[in-house]
Amino acid sequence: MFVFFACILFPLAAEEIDTNITNDTETTDEQVGPSEMTEAPAPPFFIGWSPTLRLFGANIDLSIHLPVLAPQQYIHVRAGGAWETSQYHRNPDGSLFSSENENDVALANYPQIDTIFRLGFVQGLHWNDEFEKADLDCFALLSSKLILRYPDNDSLIVQSGYSDIDEVVLNSFMAGIRHDTVHPYRGGTEGDYAEFSVEYGPSWLANTFMGHGDFLRIHARMINHRALPYEKLFWVNGLYADQLFGGWSADTRIPLHQRGFIGGWDPRDGLGGAVRGFRDNRFDANTKLVNAMDLRLLLPDIGDLPIQSWIILYWDTGYYRDLEDAPVDSNTTGWISSNGIGIALSLLDLATVC
Repeated sequence: MFVFFACILFPLAAEEIDTNITNDTETTDEQVGPSEMTEAPAPPFFIGWSPTLRLFGANIDLSIHLPVLAPQQYIHVRAGGAWETSQYHRNPDGSLFSSENENDVALANYPQIDTIFRLGFVQGLHWNDEFEKADLDCFALLSSKLILRYPDNDSLIVQSGYSDIDEVVLNSFMAGIRHDTVHPYRGGTEGDYAEFSVEYGPSWLANTFMGHGDFLRIHARMINHRALPYEKLFWVNGLYADQLFGGWSADTRIPLHQRGFIGGWDPRDGLGGAVRGFRDNRFDANTKLVNAMDLRLLLPDIGDLPIQSWIILYWDTGYYRDLEDAPVDSNTTGWISSNGIGIALSLLDLATVC
């Protein structure tokens, strides 16, 4: 499927390939090379913050550094919420829903309030003097989400008789390790990001108070940023793997919200959404694999305006398996793919309009 995309992407939320482009070091015309690794200095007390804009809401990440903590260690806090439109793309019998009729497609939509609070520790394992940050760290987090859904009576999620339609509380533990050398270079980015994490949301962690949640997620991703020989040309490739388990007792199940996205430190849209051109939350299988590849051409500056612009060519491929609740004879395994071209504008490093 070929798509000319037009969307609004916010770093740390909608465009994961851009997620890790955060670095306060000064950029030059010379490529940043390897540097000697030393121990990080013991930081004084300070609070770093990073906002994530959502269409009708926001998340705020805080990194709280205290002198009493170990070197390279800080407290992580994420809090936020949004009023947004989500989708449920299943027929009443659990099979995949698909239609070219706009009125039918609207039945997949429903409004919801999505809130999150997350608290934990991050421990740096390897300090990089050149980037002035740890390029290897591990983390342990406790997360809590409250989701309030307001579907119409004729929407697909209501017709399907899905449990936990209205109000859901999801609590989970997550631990993982990250390697991050992504840094600004020639107006674009260079380096690698890799992550492996495990998230566990057992029923006994108050996940049956408002819902029937019980799940385990194993997640891995690798994102490569490369500057190509032509000065203004960059290649970015993201590979994501996500596996869900759960519903170990008769009255519990893998929550709908967990099936609809890809996890990790910064969750992103599931197979639908991560493979651009397909609607969010489609192909909500327990096994999801995605490869998202971009070729980015940096365009000349627009006068003195603080705006960067690119032409982006992309090719995305995804695989899904194990569509929970789907009929045995339905399409429960498959591949999807899309490619397209678009223009992206970065406004003050706060948002990207494509």
